[in-house]
Amino acid sequence: MHLRPIPAKYAGAAKVIDKVMRAFASSVLSNKLGFTKDQISRLTDHEINYHLETLLPLISMAEREQLLTVEIDRLSIVERFYSTIVYDLSKEKPPRRPLLSIFIPDLPLL
Repeated sequence: MHLRPIPAKYAGAAKVIDKVMRAFASSVLSNKLGFTKDQISRLTDHEINYHLETLLPLISMAEREQLLTVEIDRLSIVERFYSTIVYDLSKEKPPRRPLLSIFIPDLPLL
C-alpha cells in the first residue's frame, strides 16, 4: 500500500496516542486496511490519527451500503472506493458484484 502524504493540519496536531490506542490502531490499520507491520511501526502518532480519521469513514460507509464481500483483498480501500464512485458517475448499469471488497475481522474489545 502506498502511504499518502500527511496534510499540514495533522503534522502539528497535539493528539498523542498511548500504547492501548496504538495497539488498537495497529489492529485496524493491519486487518481492515492492509497495512504491513513494518509500515505501521514507522508511523508517527500524527500519521496514525490521519489514516484512521480519513479511512475509517470509508469503511463505515461501505458497511452501511453493504458493499462488503467476504474476500480477503489487500488492494487499497481508497482506490477501490474511488473505482466505485467513478463507475456510479458513469451512468452505466451497476455491476452485479460490488467493486469494494474488504476483509473485516472481529476486533476484540479493549
